[in-house]
Amino acid sequence: DWDDLNDCLYRTRHRAEWMMPTVDLDEFIRPSPYATTDRTLPEMFDALAALYTNVTHISFGGFRFLKPDDPKHISVVSALREPAPQALCPKYVVRPWAANTLFVHWPISMAEGSQTLAVPVEELSFNHYRTRDRTLMNTTDTTLESFAAPLYQKLRKRFQKPWAEVAQDTLESLASVLLQDSSVGRPGVDYAALFPDFVRLFQDLKAPRIVELPSYQ
Repeated sequence: DWDDLNDCLYRTRHRAEWMMPTVDLDEFIRPSPYATTDRTLPEMFDALAALYTNVTHISFGGFRFLKPDDPKHISVVSALREPAPQALCPKYVVRPWAANTLFVHWPISMAEGSQTLAVPVEELSFNHYRTRDRTLMNTTDTTLESFAAPLYQKLRKRFQKPWAEVAQDTLESLASVLLQDSSVGRPGVDYAALFPDFVRLFQDLKAPRIVELPSYQ
């Protein structure tokens, strides 16, 4: 919902250096698999923004991964993905103090002089654990798999029982919702079809560069 998105923007405007507006539950931001230092995400965003002047918005593509067979597993245990970046609109992070209005896939109004940095998936991307179709899942990528064990430990400490039990309880409580007809409700907009050139840019990008954002009102 755009109202919720922009409400979050104004609530974080003077409280955060970076905002990730639309990262879904099945999406995980990932660093470069070739990174040689353990930087936090904000440190990574700062380093990328420093490549050019007045970078206040960073866009990046992602990969579609296979969902784990067992829904009680956390997503990052899956290491199979498609070989190429997914043909969908990018995700982004933005400096909230420089944004006026946000759209799901990029800001649509920014402070004067702001620049957008497009980053190749080799440097920053996200894993999208979206499908159970193994047809194109022929690439092994363990960039986030190593985080599974410590994440399970933190979840156990947080909930005071193994994650499998928490997940089972959650699945049972949501059973009626999960069984509902997914076609009910407002149909989604295929933004990738509306902006094919912008999507293709992130599939082909080889180095960070400043880009112009598509117009969307």
